[in-house]
Amino acid sequence: MKIKLCSNPICNNKIEGMGNNPQPLLNLKVKDSVCDRCNEEFVIPARLGEPVSELIESLILGFQKN
Repeated sequence: MKIKLCSNPICNNKIEGMGNNPQPLLNLKVKDSVCDRCNEEFVIPARLGEPVSELIESLILGFQKN
């Protein structure tokens, strides 16, 4: 079985199961997904409108895939 890694550019965790939709935090393709940790720490708060620290936001946006 192929190992799938988190699509978050500041994370490299293995994804168990299908993974999580990274929207709206990351503008990734449909096939991309994030691990449970990134989903809980970054994606869900972004969906709820909670502010993400400026450092984390700059890291994520700075390393985002084009």
